[in-house]
Amino acid sequence: MSKHKIITISRQYGSGGREIGKKLAEELNIPFYDYKLISLAAKESGYSEELFTNVESKKTTNSLLFSLSSAANARGIFGKSLDDELFAIQTEIVRKVASEGSCVIVGRCADYLLQEDFDTIDVFIYADSESKVRNIMERKKLSEKEAAELVLLTDKRRAAYYNYYTDRKWGRVENYDIAINNSSGDADLAVQIIKSMVEHKWRD
Repeated sequence: MSKHKIITISRQYGSGGREIGKKLAEELNIPFYDYKLISLAAKESGYSEELFTNVESKKTTNSLLFSLSSAANARGIFGKSLDDELFAIQTEIVRKVASEGSCVIVGRCADYLLQEDFDTIDVFIYADSESKVRNIMERKKLSEKEAAELVLLTDKRRAAYYNYYTDRKWGRVENYDIAINNSSGDADLAVQIIKSMVEHKWRD
């Protein structure tokens, strides 16, 4: 079991989870990985970053159709689909950065991928619908209706992707060490809560 301090952060869209992860990494003075993992995976594999970005967002939320859509991308009857190959590459990158040292990893099923060989603190950040919609309205300059639709669709796609590639259900509290309601938008408070867990878990 690795002795590195690995904190994984899963989050609802618009909950501020990425901001919390970035601030936490700065507070702990350790690397922060989110979209950077896509760049690393693309560089390692030769595939475009766009492929890795789109593999999660393009999927249907229906689990049966999700499976069929992956099968439709298959290179051969017995071969991996392109989506499965991209996930395998992403898995290698997530495990590689975790093996290199302490870090904060946002998304990418990291909580699941690192569960056996790494000592982690797994965090889930959520917020009420009103807060998430308001955040996305401000960030994306969308109407309330557009933001609400985007929040709902994005979370459904994240859940479908996670549920398909793991044996867990996205967002279930038992899968995480702590779930934090960030409806207040107080990222600093969330950071201090997680930091206290880090200091307790890995105290000298």
